[in-house]
Amino acid sequence: MYRTICISAILILMLVLTCIEATAQESSHAHEDNEGIVLSEIQDLIRQSEIIRNLNQPFRFSSNIPDRSRMIIFQQLLDMDKQVRLGNENMGKHLQLMIYSENSLRQIDRDLADRTLSAEVQLYLSDEDQNLSNTEKFTFKYSDQVPFNLRSELEGDWTAVRFQDTHEIPVTNRWRTYGQPAIIVAATGVTVFLLFNLRSS
Repeated sequence: MYRTICISAILILMLVLTCIEATAQESSHAHEDNEGIVLSEIQDLIRQSEIIRNLNQPFRFSSNIPDRSRMIIFQQLLDMDKQVRLGNENMGKHLQLMIYSENSLRQIDRDLADRTLSAEVQLYLSDEDQNLSNTEKFTFKYSDQVPFNLRSELEGDWTAVRFQDTHEIPVTNRWRTYGQPAIIVAATGVTVFLLFNLRSS
């Protein structure tokens, strides 16, 4: 009976250790990617811009952001009742939006990392003769914690949303460090216990 109890205890211990390992590897919730966050910050800055607020003449818009995000900004300008056009045609004023970022991802433990997205957003307004007439500069900084193993999914393919600085903790095998020695110690203890009881009987 002692032998059955001890074997069952070993099996339960192995099962618990396996479940802990599997649970630690799961990502239980989704996180917004870098591009979505940066785009949201740009939209907030556009709402704050005095240049755009006072721009009541037709103008063309250009930027160094991807087409998929540029179209969202373009629609936002239309929703603000601005007479905006895309393209390179020479028509009226020219509003240019440029973003320069400095993003980092610093691993804090095996599963989590601190994500920091910061950037400077510059607005340039040129007149009909392409002379610079007004400028604005904004900055933003966003921080949160994300699963470190999702870093490639969070980055995307736009340079301004990639991590320029990534700090990774050297990988250690926790199972080999903690799990295997625990099993060996438990098995050794059970073996000694069984041998002692068999000798006594």
